[in-house]
Amino acid sequence: MVSADMAVSTIKSEEPAPQHDLAQIKELIAVTPGTYMNDMIADLGGRLVRWPDKRQDGLRIWVQSSSEVANWDQRYAQMARDAFDDWGRDSELPIRFDFVLDSASSDIHVVWLDKFAPSFGLRVGVTRRTTDQHGWLVNADIQVAIHDSTGRTIPPEALAGIVRHEAGHALGLGHSKDPRTKMFPTEMMDVLASADRSTLRLLYRLPPGLAR
Repeated sequence: MVSADMAVSTIKSEEPAPQHDLAQIKELIAVTPGTYMNDMIADLGGRLVRWPDKRQDGLRIWVQSSSEVANWDQRYAQMARDAFDDWGRDSELPIRFDFVLDSASSDIHVVWLDKFAPSFGLRVGVTRRTTDQHGWLVNADIQVAIHDSTGRTIPPEALAGIVRHEAGHALGLGHSKDPRTKMFPTEMMDVLASADRSTLRLLYRLPPGLAR
């Protein structure tokens, strides 16, 4: 299985522009080992995106907890929450995850589909991100299908890796070229690799915007 490419849109917000020193950004990337930041920057067209500091207010995540999709059950919702919690175990991230019941007040939405159109091929997940003019993330929408293109039901444990991948996109990550990492475009690894965690940690030490 593979996840679909990201879709990105931009709006104007009142968030302050980040302090941005391109030479310092390049130096920090160069001296930080164990990441795929350069792969990711290339994948994102040379620009980084991330959430502002969310330790106080919390990053509000809404996971659809009921669905009319055939064969759906509550295990899918719990699996999605667990996928985000996996990323959130890093105490160095300036983010606190809050799972909320109100979709209207949330920052990240996770919804369930029956299946994607045949034109999507084997893909069963897609993330749509919205950023402001500076590159701060303001919204992310994740759609996950619980049936593949042939109509076969994908159980929650088989979808967990896809949802971890999409959660990475929702947090600001792009793709890696290393098949041993969770953010490789094709589903190869079930669990997060140390490079996934190191790259996300580095991302949140850098400002959004131009990175090359």
